[in-house]
Amino acid sequence: MLSRISLMQTRIICLFCAALLLGCGTSQHVVAGSRDAGVPGRDGGDAGPAAQDSGAGKPDTGVDHTDAGADGCGAPSVASDVSIYDISAQAALTSDLDASWSGVVQDLGTGTASVPSDAQAAVTSWPSSSAALSWLRITGNSGADWLLLGSELPFGFGVSKGSVVSVRAARSHTLGWGSSQLALELRVAGTLAFYYGSSGSPSSLDLPQGVTVTQGKVLCMQHDPCGDYALYALQLTVEQQSITLGTGQRARLGDYDVWHRRTAEQTNGNSQCEDWFVADSAVAITHHNPLSQTPISSCNVSSVSNLPGVHIDVDGSTCNFTLQQAMQGITFHYNVVVDADVSGVTPQRQDAGRCQTAHESGLFLGEKILGGSQNYCVCDTGLCAPQTIGPVTLKAGSYPGTFSWDGRNWNGPSDTGNPKGAAFPAGAYTFKVHAGGDHSGQAGAVEGGL
Repeated sequence: MLSRISLMQTRIICLFCAALLLGCGTSQHVVAGSRDAGVPGRDGGDAGPAAQDSGAGKPDTGVDHTDAGADGCGAPSVASDVSIYDISAQAALTSDLDASWSGVVQDLGTGTASVPSDAQAAVTSWPSSSAALSWLRITGNSGADWLLLGSELPFGFGVSKGSVVSVRAARSHTLGWGSSQLALELRVAGTLAFYYGSSGSPSSLDLPQGVTVTQGKVLCMQHDPCGDYALYALQLTVEQQSITLGTGQRARLGDYDVWHRRTAEQTNGNSQCEDWFVADSAVAITHHNPLSQTPISSCNVSSVSNLPGVHIDVDGSTCNFTLQQAMQGITFHYNVVVDADVSGVTPQRQDAGRCQTAHESGLFLGEKILGGSQNYCVCDTGLCAPQTIGPVTLKAGSYPGTFSWDGRNWNGPSDTGNPKGAAFPAGAYTFKVHAGGDHSGQAGAVEGGL
């Protein structure tokens, strides 16, 4: 049985920032819900050093204070975010989700200008000069084409182009001013490559296996016309190595780069603004050396022959395509293999009008993509005068061939210039190459398929 070519439509997920920016007077505050637990250091506390080694594993490099003050009490200038877009639908999923899938990284880059042309609509709201955008294009095992976006993150996604990657995306929120929770996790061969998470508090972060966080001491107090809130240090532990970071600080921790955007909570119990409160925590973790795993083809090929010593090998390195890829053009590759000279073969033309010329192998080949009511071939090129074909000897060798397809239905131009038909819908289809004729008085045929 021939295996199938898969043409898939794609889906859409968008994970919006878990923190909402609200204006109160002349200031802006990150709002993501509040916690019931008490807040240590309501009197301001001792800020102390922003970053310190917890003793469970010293980082490879010092803490980078680029985005924070020396005491770790700076304020990130913008909110970070991660999003996932379907390149064809370009629409957002606003409902809660918890989804996992696997695929292959087709491309990756930074900045809006480098985003592929067929995905530019996903970043139309970004300033054209913005370089604080990391993106990753993944084709899922189902054929779905995804674009992952990271906004204002200090690191990339920790994966290499061409690698197999597993994705987990989770988002949940409550109505009104309840806490929102967001998590995006990438793994390669089971190893954590990337994680971004945000929530109303460190204890409610949806963390990957092997990662823990602990809220630390108060670093400083922030005063606002609407009320006061505290900024906290955060201890991150990844693979049993730990470090404590202040607001906006990042560091190398074993095999990983880690970043603490901030951990903040309102401390003034009597807010002067009815709709104002502060409670949020966000972190990012990226493997320092991008991980890679070579895809293993899941495509099966078939080869059937009753012509001794002759068979057709179809390239099965890939068989999953998006509809857009098909419309842009797909080329299938194969080889007609003759193990040793075969004499007494009378090949038969495979087109309707008997106009074909022989393939380099000496056989006439019929190539076709079909499934259900869909069909594509160059089966009809017109009507030609009958020609007698005598027995030939097929010479030993491997003879390559290709067949190109643009995703549409067609039976060939005939002698009337028939136009191509409608595009194939998403589904599973078969590609096959067939040859037939007579060998020493016996009917013979050879076929390869994908």
